[in-house]
Amino acid sequence: MLLGLTYAQFVAIVGGSMLAFDAPNQSANQDTKYLITAGTNAKNKGPVGRDGLLTLEARPANELAWGFKPVYSLGLSVDGAAFAGYGVRKDYSWRDVQVTPFFGPVLYQESLGNFQGKQLLQFRTGFDVIYNFSPAVGLGWGFYHISNAGITTESAGIDVSRVTLQIKY
Repeated sequence: MLLGLTYAQFVAIVGGSMLAFDAPNQSANQDTKYLITAGTNAKNKGPVGRDGLLTLEARPANELAWGFKPVYSLGLSVDGAAFAGYGVRKDYSWRDVQVTPFFGPVLYQESLGNFQGKQLLQFRTGFDVIYNFSPAVGLGWGFYHISNAGITTESAGIDVSRVTLQIKY
């Protein structure tokens, strides 16, 4: 886990920041954001997902409630792991820098075609820091963790550091 934190501590930090701080009203920027990311799992964590993970995300501008906005994600690793998820996020901006914490459940499979029911439900928690070069394009770094929070012994246990390309329209 990032900086030696446990998953519970990481969720507390990300979730606490989302609950404690209101996101600024960004009514002028109502475009949907699409992220294309590539990252890698820590080599000593998780059985798969170590050799690279490509993630595609859609982040619509519509607000759900209390400043939370949706995030839809799909991920595929070079060694066959895959996930699909829905979650909530908040966007915090300061000048051209945007910080976005997010949390949500994902449906996860260690390898395509090898369905394991005990491993299906996982949770993805993370954040992105993005520098917006223009109103339409940003580049950044992000981190997320996928695990099942101890619900079963079949946890993904993936820590992903990623480079992010954000496109808005």
